[in-house]
Amino acid sequence: MRKPKVSIKTVYALGMIAALFITSTIMSGCTDSGLLADRSLSIGELPDQSEGSSVIPQDSVFDTGRSAQDFSFESYVTVGLDLSLSIIDEEGEYLPGDDNIVIVTVTTLQDNELFRGMAAPDGKVQGFFGVPTSIDSILLSIAGPGLDGRVLTIDNPAALSVIKRDLQVVSLLTGRTLSAALVDSDGDGVPDIYDAFPADPTVAFEIAFPGDGSNVFTVAYEDNFPNLGDGDYNDFVANYSVSARGLSNKLFLLSGTATALAKVAGYDHEFGLVFRIPGASGTLSTTLNGSPVIQNLAVADEIQIPLFASTSEATSDGYSTASFTIIFSTNPGVPLTDLPPAPFDPYLYIKNTDYDVHLIGESPLPGSQLSSDEDYRDADGFPRALLVPGDFAAPQEMTSILDAYPRFQAWVDAEGGIDPDGLITSDWYFYPDSTLTMDISS
Repeated sequence: MRKPKVSIKTVYALGMIAALFITSTIMSGCTDSGLLADRSLSIGELPDQSEGSSVIPQDSVFDTGRSAQDFSFESYVTVGLDLSLSIIDEEGEYLPGDDNIVIVTVTTLQDNELFRGMAAPDGKVQGFFGVPTSIDSILLSIAGPGLDGRVLTIDNPAALSVIKRDLQVVSLLTGRTLSAALVDSDGDGVPDIYDAFPADPTVAFEIAFPGDGSNVFTVAYEDNFPNLGDGDYNDFVANYSVSARGLSNKLFLLSGTATALAKVAGYDHEFGLVFRIPGASGTLSTTLNGSPVIQNLAVADEIQIPLFASTSEATSDGYSTASFTIIFSTNPGVPLTDLPPAPFDPYLYIKNTDYDVHLIGESPLPGSQLSSDEDYRDADGFPRALLVPGDFAAPQEMTSILDAYPRFQAWVDAEGGIDPDGLITSDWYFYPDSTLTMDISS
């Protein structure tokens, strides 16, 4: 069954948002009069704002909007983070930052953590995080012992490719001292109150992908490459999640899990992930249904991870699960900024035809017969692979996604943005026609 033509326009609507509304909220706590009298503060306590200065931090914003591009069916995008933090006293004077512990977190409004990092001695915080295009706002928080914590609300985060800002943070310790030393049980340089793993000296943070509360990515494929498919995106469907662990903005371990949800196609495939991290090296281990498959395989640079060697076998008797772990040997760890953007590269290698299918914008596998400029759209403009954050009910066999998801066409026509009636279209996958979809939730 040939699919209806998709209207493809030329500019990604998210990149056309004209203004970013930023709200900066100053957070302060109170201490008892005894602490103020002896000019010392307990950890986590701040003096009453009326005791000190009412100085308002002055920020500079250099955010970069998402560049104009062809609409590429993205429901999840990566946003870079490039912050320069300065510490000032209650009179607005700059203070040396070498001895300050400053923690930056990015969360959803529902308090799901997307990013956590500690500022370097020069005040730099760099990295990235991922967000569904349907998220309206995120919170960027700055905290640390003796600092007047700040929370910035950033609207329409998916419209940005990089959040780049020079931010000021007020220290409330001028003339005061903390009443107790910060405890660092594992000696990794990150105090326990900010350390996700206070008993492990090799790791202090963990970043989950996706981290917005949707818990998994679901990816669905059309495998009739290079010919037109039937647009039902059920030839193979899997979900997966990835976790990154490290210390001081360095990455030491990647791990993840995947579940094979459905396979309606007659072809057999290999499903997996690719991480392209130039200069990185380490060892890879995988399991299938709890049993070891690959153990301590040396890997480097372009790391291809076969999670389901046969999708036919993986879906023959219920839902098969797979897992992987990469332990990096690169010293002193892989810079977190070298990790490729989520959702990484979920691939489907079609054994019967010797083609590999990816999300739009990804590269073919090493040795692939495809050219490097293949963009994985069919002749009607549909993607060969479709990914959403969270669960996805695949259309029934021979049912076009345009019928199974009534808002899909509006999403395409609006290039991921707002339709002519002012309605958000990026949440199209929340609204399937349940009479035309399969129940494949794991």
